[in-house]
Amino acid sequence: MSGVIEVRNLVKDYGPRRALHGINFSIPAGRVVGLLGPNGAGKSTTMRILTTFIAASEGDAVIAGHHVDEAPLKVREKIGYMPETLALYPEMRVEEFLRYRAGIKGVKKPAARIEACMARTELSDRRRSLIGSLSKGYKQRVGLADALLGNPPILILDEPTVGLDPNQVQRVRELILELGKEHTLLLSTHILSEVEAVAGHAIIISQGRIKADAPLETLRASLAGRRRLLLGAPGDGADLRALAEKLPGATALETLAAPAGECRLAVSVEGERDLRLEAFRAAKERHVELVELRAEQFTLEEVFRHLTREEAESDLEGLGVAKEPGSLALDAAPAEQPAGAVAEPAAEKPAGAKEH
Repeated sequence: MSGVIEVRNLVKDYGPRRALHGINFSIPAGRVVGLLGPNGAGKSTTMRILTTFIAASEGDAVIAGHHVDEAPLKVREKIGYMPETLALYPEMRVEEFLRYRAGIKGVKKPAARIEACMARTELSDRRRSLIGSLSKGYKQRVGLADALLGNPPILILDEPTVGLDPNQVQRVRELILELGKEHTLLLSTHILSEVEAVAGHAIIISQGRIKADAPLETLRASLAGRRRLLLGAPGDGADLRALAEKLPGATALETLAAPAGECRLAVSVEGERDLRLEAFRAAKERHVELVELRAEQFTLEEVFRHLTREEAESDLEGLGVAKEPGSLALDAAPAEQPAGAVAEPAAEKPAGAKEH
């Protein structure tokens, strides 16, 4: 690997629970990458290790040539970090807070840099506002301005749009797009549309394991010709499932949410084959009353949902995007999520650690 961000066999244990299982990825300079996964997948743990807030149990991470465990202060000079929960002082005014942070970071010519960061995040007209009086969207902008103060080459943003209304989300995404032209940018999110809106590359993580690491174009291209058949019928679904299992070209079944007294199934289909006619004829022969019969293409949402199944065991076969064992192919039978999935405990900042 030769990226500006390199993660090598990274492991993190919280007591008996393992949050990261030897993950690997590399991000070259100038790329905008989305670290995508469900809640508790290991995204924030990964980012806290990269930003030197917590130490890995095993493995290594290198930021701009500096090992996070050997040269944490050098690493912090190279990154701007915006955590999911911002450490803001509600009694301070925006400009006052940024001056305070610039002093901690040792920013040269702080007045000019603060002005530039407030202008970039559209905070200039709020410089005298108390942070505690700001909306969530404006507080996010203050956090982003803080991350930009040192003009770092790398930005790491943890769930930057969480809790925002649609208009605020759109504006933050526009800011991220602008920043991506000048910085290497890694942002975490559990929302696929967020990655599609701002990034060209996705790293998908689930239960502390990398499930896919690929450009979005590669993921989209992998879906060409992949379809599924949706079936619905009254009853407990036994007859419908027996029918579906006998359809030629069907590769996997999935039970979907359905109204009371009905059963709905999604049938993964090999290639571009359209099984609607076969399903209709089979239902007629078996005297199964269908209330739903339609075909649909797989979407990126489907890829994400399948890849982040908690008990996934097989690779994303044939797509060339899975990076580690444990990925779920689109034609593999889905598994149920186990109880007690690992959640990431909140990590405390080590005593005496220098802030970003």
